[in-house]
Order: sequence, then C-alpha cells, then structure tokens
Amino acid sequence: MVARVDAVLREELGIAEGLADPAVFILDPCCGTGAYLTEVLRLIKTRLDEQGLGSLAGAKLKQAALERVFGFELLPAPYVVVHLQLGLLLQ
Repeated sequence: MVARVDAVLREELGIAEGLADPAVFILDPCCGTGAYLTEVLRLIKTRLDEQGLGSLAGAKLKQAALERVFGFELLPAPYVVVHLQLGLLLQ
C-alpha cells in the first residue's frame, strides 16, 4: 500500500519525490501498531538515501516524522507499540 501511494504521488500527481516530498503529509487515522507509518518512514529514508544526502538523511527523516507523519490510535496498548516501533526506527 505504501509503495502504491508513493507511485501515485510520483506518476499520477507529478510529485517527483513521492512520500519524501516535504509538501506531502501522511495521516493514518487508525494506526494500530504502526505498520503503515513504519513503512512510510522506511520508504522516505530510502528516497532520501537515493538523493545522496549522507548523514543529513537521518535529520530529514526525523523532521518528516515529527512534522508530517501523523497517526491516531485510541487504545493504549497499540499506541505504546507504535511509539516503540517508530522510536527504534528513528534511533
């Protein structure tokens, strides 16, 4: 699903960087344990690495996670899991 959304952004909407574009915001309205959000951040990291940013890619990934990737979860247990997963990914 993440790859398909990225492809639609790039191919059909003309957003060259896809999900990695700073103007693209991601919202997961029922994120559960965060599998979708984790894959979104992995894809953004891949795109940033392709740009040859080196160590700056990590900072840009963190900025994307803080400013443009959002997820909502009502239950506390899945929320803790997604928080842990995203923290480990960004580490």
